[in-house]
Amino acid sequence: MLNLRYPAILRPDDGAFAVEIPDLDGCRTWGETVEEALVNAREAVSLWLQDAAAGRGAVPPPSPIESPYFVEPALDVRLPLLLRARRMAMGATQKQAATALGVTYQVYQRFESPLKGNMTLKTLTRVLAFLGLDMELVEARRPAA
Repeated sequence: MLNLRYPAILRPDDGAFAVEIPDLDGCRTWGETVEEALVNAREAVSLWLQDAAAGRGAVPPPSPIESPYFVEPALDVRLPLLLRARRMAMGATQKQAATALGVTYQVYQRFESPLKGNMTLKTLTRVLAFLGLDMELVEARRPAA
């Protein structure tokens, strides 16, 4: 499974908190509180990965850096990247996936694009079945108070 939980390094900076995601070159942000810094880091990671995917660049895997903080991209970024990684691991092309799902090649391309993908739940269920994945609803992780 594609792991997109990136370690984050937080440092106090002039009464605020600077955040760096070492695995994503140049991915930095800040916040006035730790919580705000982590929310901003999620947005920064999402934007960084969107840009990488738009340029068909490789999505770097998270490193095993030990940190008390980890940041994942937003679901609308994470899901298309997961679909692309899973399809490629299966050895299927986008055209083959489109044919198997009964959609056009252009429609399937959008499924794998964080900038363009917006599937209905019914379509998502079909895509996940094709890729041999299940969808599970879990309680959202909440930052510690």
